[in-house]
Amino acid sequence: MVKELRTGVLENLNREDSNSCMIENLQNNLTDDYLTRVLKWSKERISLVSDLFKPEYSFLWSLPPSTGCHVKSKEFTIGLIQDTITFIATIDNADFSRSQITATLNTVCHNKQLKFNEYMQFLRKSLTGCLQGPSIAEIITILGKETTLSRLNRALKSLSSTEQKAENVTSK
Repeated sequence: MVKELRTGVLENLNREDSNSCMIENLQNNLTDDYLTRVLKWSKERISLVSDLFKPEYSFLWSLPPSTGCHVKSKEFTIGLIQDTITFIATIDNADFSRSQITATLNTVCHNKQLKFNEYMQFLRKSLTGCLQGPSIAEIITILGKETTLSRLNRALKSLSSTEQKAENVTSK
């Protein structure tokens, strides 16, 4: 099944109409470990491996758009992403489970005095670009620690660069 999924990903990558950022990092996303996690997670959700290439599963293969979605203010959002990165980075790889991720996200949410749903929607948009889908803890577990941190860092860079551009415009 892993081989079939890898072949399907490569075929979808080569389609003319495929998303230009279909695969964020081919080497990381096509490891046996990642593809096995995807298959285990999806076994109750799909009938065929090709179902994993439907739009609702695009977060598995595509980078979210780097649009500047934010919570409260841009400065608050930058701090929120930084705190999320810090807390996720501290989770031991051996304990990188849905329950540990949920506990970590609850801590960040509590520390930032955010409503849990607001924080989850923000993370969903930052990690997947989607408004709906599996729980954030599931998404993070499937993507893995490195990909999650990479996507959060990408969101942070996007927000930081738009903030710098705004500062440059106002200082002229």
